[in-house]
Amino acid sequence: MKMSHWMPAMLKAAGVSAVIIAAGYCECSAAETKAAPTKPTEVKAPAKPAVDVWAPLPDVVATINGKPVTKAELIASILAQTPDGKVPEELTPEIVATAAPSLVRDYVNLKLLEEAQLKSGIKPNKAEAKALMEAQLKEMPKDQVEIIKKQLAMQGKTIDQLIDEQASSPAFQKMAAMRIFLDRTVVKNVTISDEEVKKFYEEHKQQFTTPADDANVIRASHILVKVDAKASEADKKAALAKAEGLQKQAKADPSKFADLASKNSDCPSSANGGSLGPFGPGQMVPEFDKAARDLKPGEVSGVVKTQFGYHVILREPAQKEKVMPLDDNTKAELKNYLLSQKQQKLMMDYMEKLQKENKVVILVKAQAPKAPAPAAAPKAPAAKKADK
Repeated sequence: MKMSHWMPAMLKAAGVSAVIIAAGYCECSAAETKAAPTKPTEVKAPAKPAVDVWAPLPDVVATINGKPVTKAELIASILAQTPDGKVPEELTPEIVATAAPSLVRDYVNLKLLEEAQLKSGIKPNKAEAKALMEAQLKEMPKDQVEIIKKQLAMQGKTIDQLIDEQASSPAFQKMAAMRIFLDRTVVKNVTISDEEVKKFYEEHKQQFTTPADDANVIRASHILVKVDAKASEADKKAALAKAEGLQKQAKADPSKFADLASKNSDCPSSANGGSLGPFGPGQMVPEFDKAARDLKPGEVSGVVKTQFGYHVILREPAQKEKVMPLDDNTKAELKNYLLSQKQQKLMMDYMEKLQKENKVVILVKAQAPKAPAPAAAPKAPAAKKADK
């Protein structure tokens, strides 16, 4: 359960991806606009009126066993997670009103978890925080650990120093203590059997299936020798000669097409051995599309001229329906997924249990975002007077 980032949760709950704050403006008279001073004087923008973004919250946002959870402590917790402890500029009363129930519920849940953790006797300390970091590093793929080591080396640090620094942080120790508490009490001994993995795989096989290409879709790779339409005749002849040479090599041994494309093609697709992937009618320029469709799978075209230059095309076979096998890699990924789902369900059940035991009452309700005011209807033009 991640409780450390309040603002993203607030914005997400409000359904807001970005907030545009309109700037103030001042009006000038016609006379003032005619004669501008030779040296403009600096004009300070008027101060924006202070807005209480927390106004939608009542003084008491919830109760736990009849004891109030105040608006003030909720705000203090939120601001503790923001840069410099300040209210972000993008935060508005409307966002707070919409996100209030989830913010209050998350804060109450955190209070309940911290109380349960302390009752269990698990307290923040450096030794367990360090052990947790070391255990997590052991579970990481070796290549990721090596990347971390290289990045630390650039800073003149070692991974042991990083572990010691993190484990010495009170904030990290607090987080580690919560993680240890949850592992030992809530999600302990949670496992996923091979039978569960197989059952999920069989019941959701469509998710592991790549459908066959549609009848109108084809696949092709190409080598492009780029030449500008305004190029000199000599440059055009040189480009054509190069394309013809590459075409002969590709025609002689189509298995080398990808290698030829990666080394010689002027198209970004060279990074993929010239592969353009699947494409339907009209997605390519007409000359290219016709030439590709006239080929049989595995056949190499002659040199095809388009507005981009000269192409050599390899028609690739259509993709048939493919089913990802339940191999060791798939099993491992599925086990991790199913394990996280099971742990999440246990966490939700545990939080529901704590809320009931502690008689939690959330005293705020979500408010739907206000719809923008309808634009004013245009005024009807004044009737013209009849000519006398």
